[in-house]
Amino acid sequence: MSAPALFAPFVRLELLHWCPLYTAAPLDGMQWYSQLVDYGMPGPGEAAPAAADLDENLVPEIMRKVVLPIVQHSVDCWDPLSSRQTESLCACMRELLIYVNPEDDVVQELLETAYKRMVSAAEEVVLPSWPPQAMSVTAGASELAARRFGTAVRLIKNLAAWDMDSAAGKEQIIPRQQLIHLAVDNLVAHRMGPHLMTLAPQDAVFRCERLISALPESWFADGLPANAAILRDALVVASRPLMGPGAAARGTDTGRRLMKLLGRVGEHSVAKQVAKAYGI
Repeated sequence: MSAPALFAPFVRLELLHWCPLYTAAPLDGMQWYSQLVDYGMPGPGEAAPAAADLDENLVPEIMRKVVLPIVQHSVDCWDPLSSRQTESLCACMRELLIYVNPEDDVVQELLETAYKRMVSAAEEVVLPSWPPQAMSVTAGASELAARRFGTAVRLIKNLAAWDMDSAAGKEQIIPRQQLIHLAVDNLVAHRMGPHLMTLAPQDAVFRCERLISALPESWFADGLPANAAILRDALVVASRPLMGPGAAARGTDTGRRLMKLLGRVGEHSVAKQVAKAYGI
């Protein structure tokens, strides 16, 4: 019997109450890990094990054969809208991929399942595009729109959490372009952008600020993603009325927030106009 098969029941026993969706405790802090991580390693004055000694791969093999199936099952139950579950699951994946090859078929299947769940969650996001006049006369409309927008922002944050490098540091475990496509092309361009264009200026700026803060800066490394142009347009449209008469009376804080947001989306000329209007 191999060492991984021998120790697997004891590892499973400790993992009975461990769930990757809710447990923040790292795997390397568990008792089974501390007891097995040095298994097969030479003691003081002992010769190094042969290159083919399988005991050296004991922990990676247990990670692959015992821990990975538990994580795979958890992904099937994962709610992409839950920040707590996403944070815990992504932390577990970062640690797991130190020991398991990202190209492993089971890992690839797990990541494909995770991405499909993200896609399904994005497809369920529906934001109203009602004009401000309709929002003001319809009971609960503003609260509903704000709640749904907040849900969409939370989903983007959770998608961005998967933008992590493999243990080798050469590439993302889920290609960044796939995440950008889902977050920007799907959510921002087709669902959130049209909603932003219908809001009153102050509301539009506030929600643009929330949305931009949820998008990782690394996604803007080569400038604003092409399909995020509607975000820039919504911000420019909302800025115009706020630069009119009485702009300075709103305080420089409003002006500085506008300048920061406009600079983030590449609208530096409009940011200069804001600075002039607010006397900054």
